[in-house]
Amino acid sequence: MDNRKPFKTIDEQMSILRMRGMSVEETDRPLLMREGYYSVVNGYKDPFIDKNLTSQRGEDVYYEGMSFSLLYALFDLDRLLKELTFSILVRAETTLRTAIAYCFSNHHRKMDSYLDPTCYCTQGQYHNRRSYRRDKAKLIRCLQRAHDNEWGHDSIDHYLGEHGHVPLWVLVNVLTFGNISHIYSLSTPQVRNDVCRTISEEQGSARIGTGKLRKSMSILVGFRNVCAHDDRLYCARTGKHRESSYKDMLTALGLIVDRHHMELYKQSIADTLHVFDSVPFVQHEVMEKMRITFEDLVD
Repeated sequence: MDNRKPFKTIDEQMSILRMRGMSVEETDRPLLMREGYYSVVNGYKDPFIDKNLTSQRGEDVYYEGMSFSLLYALFDLDRLLKELTFSILVRAETTLRTAIAYCFSNHHRKMDSYLDPTCYCTQGQYHNRRSYRRDKAKLIRCLQRAHDNEWGHDSIDHYLGEHGHVPLWVLVNVLTFGNISHIYSLSTPQVRNDVCRTISEEQGSARIGTGKLRKSMSILVGFRNVCAHDDRLYCARTGKHRESSYKDMLTALGLIVDRHHMELYKQSIADTLHVFDSVPFVQHEVMEKMRITFEDLVD
């Protein structure tokens, strides 16, 4: 059986949607051309599918009254949510990046100590003993490549040229959020404790446990990748077993980002939902359910 998907022109894509019960106007053509059928339709169709009729016919069938403009409204709403979310995730990333670089460097003051395997935790102190050797070797290789400026960053060139080495507080600025989280996870217990203390003091909140911060960072990294890759966010679940929800991300953010900016973020989501309330077709029952879902996430 050949399950390969052949190329479809915009006209053919519009025809497929109409055959499946969706209203598509000529004014929708530029949206399909600009955004792509896969990103919009395949990404956001689920709430609009009549599952009973779809099961009977063996192909997607949309609820009566569905239109491409309604589907695109959810796509556009999710995109706005991603833009807002990415911004606050970058703020959290910066806080963690700075705290980890400071605390690690404070404990390990030799030049380029982040390349020294003995400056990291032992296997018994790592959360996943089975992958300890592999994870540590992978991290140090990554840090060495960054130090050698394989990615061509001006700041690294400057420090290598002027000082002959690159301090961690400079290097972290060319690393990914995932790389930063691995430095924390592989750091000694003393460094991890100091990172938690530093962030808690900045927040003026109760002390964060080292394990809790590690798990929170993992959640934030996963959702940052969702936003950066323009994947679907409103119902995203991240983690090895897809166990982390958007609401879990909000909880993790609350540990890192100050209350003022968290409130601004939540208000910006509420304001975005309010704008969509003024669009007549957003009042459709399916979209109303999605709108309520967004409100519950930040309640």
